[in-house]
Amino acid sequence: MLYVLDTFALMAYLRREKNFDIVRSIILETLAGRCESYMSVINLGELYYMQSRKSGHVKAESALRFAR
Repeated sequence: MLYVLDTFALMAYLRREKNFDIVRSIILETLAGRCESYMSVINLGELYYMQSRKSGHVKAESALRFAR
């Protein structure tokens, strides 16, 4: 299975928002090698921007490290 995650999917996971468990299962499946997941560079930039505005640059850097 192949997944393309967008900014809001990762934000939902990082902030434990509604449906974060769906994103969590995709991440775990990817780490286990049972599927592949991707995210565009544009979405990574948006993730950094949104996270830094809401929670500061330290959290934004952490979110980027997680997404890589």
